[in-house]
Amino acid sequence: MKRSVVLDKNYLQAESKQSIHSLCDTYRVVMSGALFYELLTTDVETRRRCFSKFPVRENPVILVEHVGELLRYEVQHGRPCGQPSGHRINMRWVFNAQLRGTDYELPPEALEVLREESIANEAEITGWAGLAESMVALSPNLLTGSDESRANVRSKVERNICNPESALQFFEIMKKAMPNSPLRIWSPLGKWAHLRWLQVMHLFALDLCVRYQGAVSQMLDYKKFRMKLEHDLHDAQILALAVLEGNIATNERKLLRWWRLLQPTIAPISTLRSP
Repeated sequence: MKRSVVLDKNYLQAESKQSIHSLCDTYRVVMSGALFYELLTTDVETRRRCFSKFPVRENPVILVEHVGELLRYEVQHGRPCGQPSGHRINMRWVFNAQLRGTDYELPPEALEVLREESIANEAEITGWAGLAESMVALSPNLLTGSDESRANVRSKVERNICNPESALQFFEIMKKAMPNSPLRIWSPLGKWAHLRWLQVMHLFALDLCVRYQGAVSQMLDYKKFRMKLEHDLHDAQILALAVLEGNIATNERKLLRWWRLLQPTIAPISTLRSP
């Protein structure tokens, strides 16, 4: 069986049609619900270029839902979700050919789904801002001292976040606030969506905290800032799914750096000369 890889929008946009065809021929390419949402809500020309790069055939990629579906699976079944592709949207389908054109308008039912998705994203963004500001309390020296000392503190925090045992400890602390939660996590820790999502969300929260010097909530009134956070939220979905799936295709430097902390033994797919 071919190995699988989770596709990032950054890679899809940067690579040629031939390169994407080759990727789809070589790997089982996984498209997340987050990426599909991004492609449907981007500008028409970007949407046209991206969808034009996929092979015109049945099931050109494996479609999977958001991380939340994997979290629900683990709670319901009491076991790790495993690879997201094991929870694929299981049906025969093709991309609508009109998505490769410039005059296609999404039908009302699709627009309603996108509207509901946008509302859900807004709620996550607000919660994410609070998590970002809490990183200072967890790492008091994160924003103080010289550039070198702050970089060292950040690197240490990132390594700690990416340690599965540390993630499990933090999960157990959080679980105490939810005494009725039935979920018990056991080895292998890296197969659990709950832990991987916790790690990824904290990596992005740490990045936000450093970029905006802890004052993240103050920026929420700015539309451009919320749009940036929504993009980060989609990237977080893709990174978490990729870590669970086993590989990622991306040219995003931040994602590549974190990938190497979360999956140090697996080389990501990237065309960056010095990622």
